[in-house]
Amino acid sequence: MKKLLRAAFRRESSLWTAFRFSLLFISFAIFSQKKIDTIYVNATSTTYLIFDDAITLVNLGNTDYQAQPASTNQSSVATQVLFLKAKNTSAKPTTLLLTHGNQIYEAYLNYQEPLSKAFYDYRGLEKRVETLKIKDDNMLLNDKFKKLASLSPNILFKGYQSGIAVKCENLHNDENGTYLKFLVKNESSITYEIDNVSFSYISKMKKKAINRLQSLGIEEVNALKSIEPTKTISPQKQITYLYYVPLYATTDNGYLQVIFREKNGLRNVSIDIPFKKILKAEML
Repeated sequence: MKKLLRAAFRRESSLWTAFRFSLLFISFAIFSQKKIDTIYVNATSTTYLIFDDAITLVNLGNTDYQAQPASTNQSSVATQVLFLKAKNTSAKPTTLLLTHGNQIYEAYLNYQEPLSKAFYDYRGLEKRVETLKIKDDNMLLNDKFKKLASLSPNILFKGYQSGIAVKCENLHNDENGTYLKFLVKNESSITYEIDNVSFSYISKMKKKAINRLQSLGIEEVNALKSIEPTKTISPQKQITYLYYVPLYATTDNGYLQVIFREKNGLRNVSIDIPFKKILKAEML
């Protein structure tokens, strides 16, 4: 009898544990759902929902409300506007589901008198969200550039050509790219004017490559962002330049080649930064 009671108790405990995990899963699912809009509707005014794409399906949770896509002169043309109205003043809260284009829209309907909002314009919503994301990314990038400009040197790679000295003094990474800070000093008596700064990841292949063209793999990349205070450096002056370039996978003995090219001149200064150093660079 005692064995039977213990077995029954273990089964009950297991069931209770499973039940608690089920509740935890349900609670997590509920709280992890996306935010759903609440649309306010009443019986005396019309509420309007406007979308980018044609409305293809509308479903209301109860019959206290009516939903009607805006009519068009051509019956074959679907509309992008939905009219909503309550049938009576005692309309109970309900749900709304509709499809527009390949999107699904969900909302709760609540009766409100008077209406606090009658127009719900969802046109260009995805574009607005993307624009906000781009603005946030730009702000983050600007903050990182400010930090980069103020950091003390953490590396040193040098190049020199006919009185033009270039030093790479900072090397940092983030999830998407590499930050570089250069100090360019004109030690000559002739003004140095930069035409452009090029970035190339160069992969060194094994010696058994068939010919010299196959022994080098070159991938040119463009800076994602740069701060170049001026293109012209007067004699005995120095300027700091900041760049953010995309990461590119190369061989272990490959390198990032950076070339400061002179406009209408031959004073082109090249610096090679080993890819192993880039991989181990501090995060910014």
